[in-house]
Amino acid sequence: MAIGAAGLGLFAFSDRPTFSYSEAPSDVVLFVQASASSVGSTTSITLYGDGRLELHRKRWRTGEDRRTSRYLGPQEMLELMERVVEYRLPEWDPTRIAAEQMKQSGGFSGSFDGTTVTVMISLREYGRGSWSTTNLRKTIEYANPDTAADSYPEIREFQGLTYLWRYLREELQRPPEAQ
Repeated sequence: MAIGAAGLGLFAFSDRPTFSYSEAPSDVVLFVQASASSVGSTTSITLYGDGRLELHRKRWRTGEDRRTSRYLGPQEMLELMERVVEYRLPEWDPTRIAAEQMKQSGGFSGSFDGTTVTVMISLREYGRGSWSTTNLRKTIEYANPDTAADSYPEIREFQGLTYLWRYLREELQRPPEAQ
């Protein structure tokens, strides 16, 4: 269960990382983009500190350029950011992950075509155990995270990328909110 300082966006978990994020309306807290060059499509969500979630879908072949937005309530935003942290995405280390893939499969298996997912995380504070940092900015880019998540179920970060990709697709299916 999260213990939070409502006005600060600071949250602590027993045996889990601590983190905080900006609540300023102009600060991007999370950005997720899925690009599929084979179909000429890019879809992204941008989450701002005040809970505004912007969705952008661009399809070059059809000319579609759709933009919608909605606001996440404080609890919904916290739950989304908790998932990002629980999957250890702020600690993404491509060298460690590649080593774990080699250890699990005896070699690297992956795909570089299909959908590339890009995630950008911005946290005011982040810590685990005795280690902590401020102003954490993390950018992750990975091709076909769903395939990697199936192939390496023990690598939590792949599960996290897949979770965010699915979240993005679910947002795309959500009907626009009435104005």
